[in-house]
Amino acid sequence: MSYLDYEFYKYIGLKLKDARTKHKYSLEEVGKRIGKTKKTIQRYETGEVRIDIETLDAMFLILIATSF
Repeated sequence: MSYLDYEFYKYIGLKLKDARTKHKYSLEEVGKRIGKTKKTIQRYETGEVRIDIETLDAMFLILIATSF
């Protein structure tokens, strides 16, 4: 992963983490709702791994769309 990719996914991850903590969801809760492990959600939030569009969409629906 290039430096720019890493920074992009790190930024996306921070936004996801902010939304998750705002809603007071645990890593495990989010993981169970989208079929991923707690560790995978944590890796998405830190930008350690790339998040695919389907997973990003599922997390968006859980964390962000429920705010409106």
